[in-house]
Amino acid sequence: MKRMQSALLVFCMLFLLTAWGSEANPLQENGGQASNNTLIVYFSRWGNTEYPADVDATTSASIVADGNLRYGTTEYIANMIAGKVGGDLHRIETVTSYTTDFDELRDVNHDEMNRNDLPKLKTSDLDLSAYDTVFVGYPVWATGVPQAVMSFLKDYDLTGKTVIPFCTHDGYGAGSSYQTIAKASHAAVSLKGIAIEAQDAPNAQDTIDAWLTEIGISETNTQTETAIKITIGRVTSDLSVFDNLDSREEITFSLAE
Repeated sequence: MKRMQSALLVFCMLFLLTAWGSEANPLQENGGQASNNTLIVYFSRWGNTEYPADVDATTSASIVADGNLRYGTTEYIANMIAGKVGGDLHRIETVTSYTTDFDELRDVNHDEMNRNDLPKLKTSDLDLSAYDTVFVGYPVWATGVPQAVMSFLKDYDLTGKTVIPFCTHDGYGAGSSYQTIAKASHAAVSLKGIAIEAQDAPNAQDTIDAWLTEIGISETNTQTETAIKITIGRVTSDLSVFDNLDSREEITFSLAE
C-alpha cells in the first residue's frame, strides 16, 4: 500500500509540473500585470480631472477610447509598455482635481510652474524599494513636465535606479522634459525616452516595441514560486513549483486508505 501511495504521489507531482510548465505566459493574457522589478508610473489628465460621464473622447487629445472604456493618452501608452515588459502600473493622482477647460488648465499649469508649486498627491502604499527600473510617463505641458510629476519625484526617491521617461504631446515633442526627469529623479542611469503625439497613441504599439528594443528593454519572463501540498493517505509532500503565476496556491490531494 505504501509503495502504491508513493507511486501515486510521484505521478501527481509529475502531472502538476507538466501542467504548470505549459501554462501560458500571463503577460500575454493580462496586459503585463505579472510582478517584477519594473514600475511604470504615469500622470494623466484622465484620473486627475472630473470629466463628465458622457465625455466625448474624440474632442479631447487627452482621452483615448477603446471600446466602451476611456483612458488617458499617457495612461494608454503606459499600458502598452506594461503589456510588453511586464511590471506594475502606478498612476500619479493629485488631491485636487484639474479643470476640464483647456484654457483654465493652461493658466493653472503656468501658475504652478512660475511659483514652483508642487501639488499634493494622494496617499499610496507604493514601495519603490521593490523596483530597479522605473518608467516615468506624463503629458508635455508648456514644453515641460507637469508639476504633479515633479511632486512624485520629490516624494519618492529614485536615487540609484534606472529611469526611463516617456511622454505624450500635441505636436511639439518632448521639449526639455527628459533632462528635467533625469535631474529631478537622481537616476543612476537615464535611458532614451520616447515622445508619442496624442493622435498617434491608439496605434503606437509597434513604435513602443521598437523603442524598447532599441534601449535594451525586453519582455520580462518573471518566475514566481507556487507552493503545493500533496497528501495521499498518510503521506504528505510539499512541492514548490516555479512558474509564471502571480500567486501562491496550496493544493491538497486526499486518498482514503
